[in-house]
Amino acid sequence: MIQPDRMRCLIIDDDDSPLALMERLLTRAGHRALACRSADAGVAAARLTRFDVAIVYMEMPGKSGPVTIAELRRVDPQLRILVVSGHDDRRHVLAALEAGADGYLLKCELSESLPSSLQEVCAGHTPLSPRVAAIMIKQLRQLARGTGSAPATAGIGRIKPGGAPGGTTGGEPGGEPDAT
Repeated sequence: MIQPDRMRCLIIDDDDSPLALMERLLTRAGHRALACRSADAGVAAARLTRFDVAIVYMEMPGKSGPVTIAELRRVDPQLRILVVSGHDDRRHVLAALEAGADGYLLKCELSESLPSSLQEVCAGHTPLSPRVAAIMIKQLRQLARGTGSAPATAGIGRIKPGGAPGGTTGGEPGGEPDAT
């Protein structure tokens, strides 16, 4: 179990201003924070040091957020990953969550929500910014109606008649329900 009062946090963001803000918010709350300005430096740090949570920006030069998330998952499957992004569109949100992110915050909400979201993600919950939650609800409703595209991974299935969850075949919109 993660000690919520003193977490070891890895911050991966190439933008100095939000990086400094996150580092300041975390250290002020009593947590240890290591700031990395590139995805490669962040993944290398995760190989050398055990962190409780990684805060990952979605768009960095050289390596995308989803690739970085997947690499962090391979290095430490127990690591909790919180995405911080300025992107609140369906493509970025689903890519991050499908890659293994445990939560998704918008940069414009950092000051208000980072401390509580950090506690939530470390407790095993999935903190989402309200706009991100709205995207997820819309996606699930589209899948339930059979009008949305299935995620690239089989992580979110369509609801079959009768309310039983199931997947889609081929990951295409309107795909046939699996026999499972």
